Amino acid sequence: MGRFRTRIVFITVFVCGLYYMFNYLPKRMPSKLMLNEEDVTNEEVVIIKKTKNEEALNKSDDKKIKPHETCKAWLRENSDFKLRNFQLNPIRIKGYPTDKSNRWKDHCSFICEFGDFENSDAHLESMPTGNPESLSIRMTMESVTNYPHYGKQLANAQGIDILMNTHLDSQVPVPYFSWAEYDFMKPAVDKKLPVMASAFISNCGASSFRLKAMEELSKNGISIDSFGRCMHSKDAKSSKSDTIRNYKFHLAFENSIEEDYVTEKYFQSLVEGTVPVVIGSPNIKDYEPQDGSIIHVENLEQIPQVAAQMKSLMNDESEYKKMLEWKSKGPSTKFLALVDLAVVHSQCRLCIHVGTTVRLKEIATKHPECQCQQSTGQTTFRVFLRERGKFEFQEMFIDSTDLSIESFYDQIRNHFLSQDYSPIWIGSRKDFYSTGKNLNIYAVYPATLNQRDALYGTANFTSSNQILNHFNNNPCAHLEIIFT
Repeated sequence: MGRFRTRIVFITVFVCGLYYMFNYLPKRMPSKLMLNEEDVTNEEVVIIKKTKNEEALNKSDDKKIKPHETCKAWLRENSDFKLRNFQLNPIRIKGYPTDKSNRWKDHCSFICEFGDFENSDAHLESMPTGNPESLSIRMTMESVTNYPHYGKQLANAQGIDILMNTHLDSQVPVPYFSWAEYDFMKPAVDKKLPVMASAFISNCGASSFRLKAMEELSKNGISIDSFGRCMHSKDAKSSKSDTIRNYKFHLAFENSIEEDYVTEKYFQSLVEGTVPVVIGSPNIKDYEPQDGSIIHVENLEQIPQVAAQMKSLMNDESEYKKMLEWKSKGPSTKFLALVDLAVVHSQCRLCIHVGTTVRLKEIATKHPECQCQQSTGQTTFRVFLRERGKFEFQEMFIDSTDLSIESFYDQIRNHFLSQDYSPIWIGSRKDFYSTGKNLNIYAVYPATLNQRDALYGTANFTSSNQILNHFNNNPCAHLEIIFT
């Protein structure tokens, strides 16, 4: 009887020991694996687990590379996880004033639903919803100088999630420009009028110095036909656009001086082939179709200099026509990259922004495998790319030893060319600029960045170290591309 009890105790201890060993001792990651593919024959591979923290790493299941499996194959194999099906369960936005013509669906790769939903993914700030995680929206096309409530500072302080205004650093910019709205490549006509400039200004109480500037230009010998209520001197006999196009200069004087507040006053000048003399956005040079094609008045002290330049151009037809060369040769890629933003309607871009925010938050909880490192030091990164204005990302695998800017761009370009990919702006620009066959890359940047940083800031990748650091610090990096 005693021997029997001893055996029972021994078996119990042995079983408990095995249970403890398999369930509580930390599991080690496979540190070395042999690969036999031609490009990595006999390479030792270390798998880098990109989990949220060390505790999650210890709790995660080992995912071993199989014999003869490459890093790319292993990353592909370990990428399956369930995500929200946006076709069955679409993004819903509450209270947003929709375009009833449904023009916003043109070129839209991600359709969401707008309505008075009890639970929504996003909502206009005045229309609260039952979902505590719903993103709040604040939207205007007015000047933030005149309506500070719609500015970034107040919006951030008040916890607004999505700001929509004319500023390129808002989450969803709502600019005045678009290829659909303005025929920028409309040919210019010869200017025969002796009067130098036209002006249409009717808000005489604006915060900018535009009326004083008109007075000073007149004092400095610049003749102006003013068709608006302010300093009115002449009645228009035809439409505003037909009137503007007959003058060599148009006074595109905005009511506010603030970044990215650029309205039809400026864009109509470009369409009609007259040189805009601008008071308004301090960064108006970001909006010029070619270098040296506009005149920017930053303050009243510049008026004598501006007047002298206008007089000189009135008497030098050759120099004047140089400012309009873009009409025949085409605008700069910088201008194309800017205007192409509006190929996708702001309402669609709102859908894409909300959908992307929801999707990236969801992916972050899944802890996907994002990179695989060989003992030689080469790392294979899983990254995701999409064109600006698109919703779905495409998966790519990029090696750390091949991260020069030229090679990085070539890999991206070849990836999309292999699909016979057409840029989103095809069919929106004039035919002269709509080939799109070469997929010229203007910028590649983190998908969550704003357009001011993407177009004019430091967000665009310019060195291999910058790319490598971003990939290491942002597992499964999601990037956006601007094709021109």
